[in-house]
Amino acid sequence: MLASRTMECLRKRKAIPVLSFVVVVALGIVFEPLRSSVFLLLLAIVMGWLISLPLWFILRSKPSLRTSAYANRRIRWTMIGMVSLFVVPTLFVLYTYLGSYATVVFYSVAIVDPAPIENYAPQSTSPYGIVQRHGNLMTRELWLRQVAFPPLRNDCYSSDEVCGVVDDMTQVAYGHPYPSWSEYLMTIGISLVLSFPGTLFAWFHTRPPKDESRAKQPMRG
Repeated sequence: MLASRTMECLRKRKAIPVLSFVVVVALGIVFEPLRSSVFLLLLAIVMGWLISLPLWFILRSKPSLRTSAYANRRIRWTMIGMVSLFVVPTLFVLYTYLGSYATVVFYSVAIVDPAPIENYAPQSTSPYGIVQRHGNLMTRELWLRQVAFPPLRNDCYSSDEVCGVVDDMTQVAYGHPYPSWSEYLMTIGISLVLSFPGTLFAWFHTRPPKDESRAKQPMRG
């Protein structure tokens, strides 16, 4: 029974996306350099599904709208475009925030406490002390710099001491003030690529069933 069901799913090509997903996750587990890419892919799939889910509920609760989406290609692509408009900025915000958080974490690990003595309180003006006290503010500072449009970007969104450490951190991590125009455009490009699963979910939600598609085809002969 199980073998026959498996073969039936393979014939209907329903198991191909599941198998592809399992293979991608397995590659991320086995090969460490691929883990960050697999994590971004999983994030894109989850966020795309969550953002496209309201469209699925709307089409299921409004039969007339569902029929219009099936019959009118313009309405269908408008719905897909609306989902994409939500997916792209959401992933852009999440991607830049996660990148900022990871940069601050790696920087805090790279800084060595100059006097790791028991019950020692680091100097509040040292980079180590500022990171320990204002790690969240540093993440927010770097994130706002990445989100802001370069011509409208401020040099500092928080205190001078936090911005000074963030400037040193980006100089160490990237070798120049971060982000530059090229990195900003690259981040937008990555967000557009990551939005593909959400667009694909919206396309599946608005696709007419096979029996309905066959019923619309003209009779031959």
